[in-house]
Amino acid sequence: MSTEIAERTNGQRAELELSSEQLELIKRTVLKPKNREASDDELALFAHQARKTGLDPLAKQIYGIFRWDSRSEREVMTIQTSIDGFRLTAQRSGRYLGQTPVYWADQDLNWYEVWLKDGPPAAAKVGVYIAGAPEPTWAVAKYSSYVDGRSPMWRSMPDVMIGKCAEALALRKAFPAELSGIYTAEEMAQADREPVETQAAEPPSPEPDEVQAEAEVVEAEATITKAEAGRIFDAAKSVSTIDPDTFAQAVAYVTRRTDEVDLTTKKKAVAVLADLTETEAQKLCRWIERKRPAEDKEENPEGVTNE
Repeated sequence: MSTEIAERTNGQRAELELSSEQLELIKRTVLKPKNREASDDELALFAHQARKTGLDPLAKQIYGIFRWDSRSEREVMTIQTSIDGFRLTAQRSGRYLGQTPVYWADQDLNWYEVWLKDGPPAAAKVGVYIAGAPEPTWAVAKYSSYVDGRSPMWRSMPDVMIGKCAEALALRKAFPAELSGIYTAEEMAQADREPVETQAAEPPSPEPDEVQAEAEVVEAEATITKAEAGRIFDAAKSVSTIDPDTFAQAVAYVTRRTDEVDLTTKKKAVAVLADLTETEAQKLCRWIERKRPAEDKEENPEGVTNE
């Protein structure tokens, strides 16, 4: 069976044509709730968004994440993509004329083109230019509304992460027909802090089962940078309870890899870790923080090393 998805040109925008076989494949491999199959309604909604954006689900440009909703007492699907997927969708619209630089604000609402202060910014804003509009479409993202304090990426690069959230908000405001109902991983980071199960969490289990519990099936998304991979390696190396073999087991479980990974040197580790998706990287970073001894957390509550 061919998994190639046909594209139909509509002006400057490519629309996906999904066959019934491809829809069934997406339902089995892309939309994967934890304890059930995706419903026909969820598949129809996801396929509609894929066609609308022109993003290819089988190339993992767009994917569905299922999170437990305590109000409806069931897993609810969120359609996500990377910030690159938002940019591509905007460009394909034929109306995208670029955007302003990211601006960051301090607590007194002084705005800066470059964030050089200690600590995270209070907010970020981005403007998007669209054809026919006299002014850019602006969006402001408040840091406290989006930050995931457990993520080393949010701790080490707060300006970059909140900047991505502001850019996604601005692109969605500028292109509501194409991007409404779709979110980026950065925007949904806080949602992952909510428990996905209603029962009480199980007590910590011996390694590597502890890591296996974190390794939910999440389809691939944008991968992290080599700089981010290096910071994850440094964070793991700074924890006295993590040795190279333990770290390699954790990476294997989080990524579902079956081959052996060599993480004995930073160069080798970066080559492996740079293939992590943003979601996988966040799961691995949370595991690293759980392994950090309590006395180290008290001395260094943010988990930042001096290396």
